[in-house]
Parts: sequence; C-alpha cells; structure tokens
Amino acid sequence: MNNFLSDVKKSFSVEQQTKDFKSLTHGQSALLVVMLLAQLLAFITAKDFSSAGWLGVLTGVATVINLILIDRGFITNYAWGFLSAGALFIVSLHNWLLSDIATQGFFFFMQIVGIYMWGNQLRKTQTETVSARKLTGLQVLLVVIGSLILYFALVFVTTHFHGNQVLLDASLLPLNIIGQTLMSYGYRSQWVAWIAVDVIAIIIWYNQLQTLSPAALSMLVLNVTMLVNAIYGAYLWFKTEGE
Repeated sequence: MNNFLSDVKKSFSVEQQTKDFKSLTHGQSALLVVMLLAQLLAFITAKDFSSAGWLGVLTGVATVINLILIDRGFITNYAWGFLSAGALFIVSLHNWLLSDIATQGFFFFMQIVGIYMWGNQLRKTQTETVSARKLTGLQVLLVVIGSLILYFALVFVTTHFHGNQVLLDASLLPLNIIGQTLMSYGYRSQWVAWIAVDVIAIIIWYNQLQTLSPAALSMLVLNVTMLVNAIYGAYLWFKTEGE
C-alpha cells in the first residue's frame, strides 16, 4: 500500500510532471503544442462558450497531455487521465452516448489500476519509463472473443435505452477496455485498439456535429489529434519491445 501511495504521489507531483515535460524531444514538444493549439482553435471556432463548450476544451487539453506522456511511458500520464476521464464522462452524458458514458467510468477506475501496475514495473526495472510488451497468440484470441461478446451485449443494452448511434457507440467500450487494459499492463498492442477507437469516434462526433450537439466540434478535433498521436505512439512502442 505504501508503494502504491508513493506512485500516486509521483503521478500527481508537480516536480515529476515538470521533469517529464522537460525530457520530451523537440518533435514530441512540437506535437504537443500542435495538438493543444488544435483544441483551442476548435473551441474558438465553435463559439460555444457554454459550460459544455468549456468542458469540451478542458477535456481536449487534459487528454492531449495525457497521450503525449503515455507515448513516452511516463507514469505522470495518469494524473491527466483522471481529469480527462471525468470531463469526458460529463461530455458524453450531455450527448447521451451511453456506451461512452460507461467507457469513461471504466477509464476513471483504470487510472488507479494503471498507476499500480506501472509503478510495480518501474520499481522492478529501476527506470523512469515503462517498456513495451508483446501479446501471445492465445492472448490475442481471448481479447477478440471477449470483445465480440461484450460488443453484442452492449448493442442490446444501448438499443433498449434508446442511445444514439448504437452500432458505432457500442463498439467503443470493448475497444476502450482492450486499449486501457493493455496499456495498464504495458502491452504495445494497446495502440491497435486506440487507432480503431479514434477512427470510430471521429465518425461519431462528425455525426454529432451535424446535429449541433454540445462540444461536438471540440470532441471531433480532439479525436483527430488523438488518431495522429495513436499512430505516433504505435511507432514508438512497436519500435522497441520489452519482455
């Protein structure tokens, strides 16, 4: 428990956050700035200064910072993950995307799991960054089967509760569960799930934008930048695999 509390403190430490940001390469810093500017530009362009609009831009900023830190394998990403998941939960609630609401609740819980797992790995390796791991063939098969079962169950549930864009929305929770779980255990295959999530989310938020839904433009731009980051993250993690 003491180790876990120490890891939580490290995740939220301003000193550690500053150290991690300073260690970003020039290219990573440039990517971070571009993604942040994209969020601010979308917010200004949309002219949605309602509470949902402000929440959308807050979500975007927190998520972008969270992602760039994940790319590098820094445990400090989880501090931003808590903020991102909480804000996205409220945005999804405003848009009545039931599967996404469940997804963000799961994300919030998994930040705790992630801190625990990454903290253990960092102590074992005596390093500052988590190394990438590779799934076995059996693990891949189990992931696919479990995802399909969960997807069809969610289609049934979200249809019953009259959710929006059911077939697309229901795919997000299984993919996000896969991505977040693989991320928590340090598997490089998480990026395959994140790329799929981002492509589907871009379609969903584009459709929501057509109906002038709250924070839709900010969320659309966010998911485009997330897709760019996911491709970059996949490059980094697949380039060097750990155990």
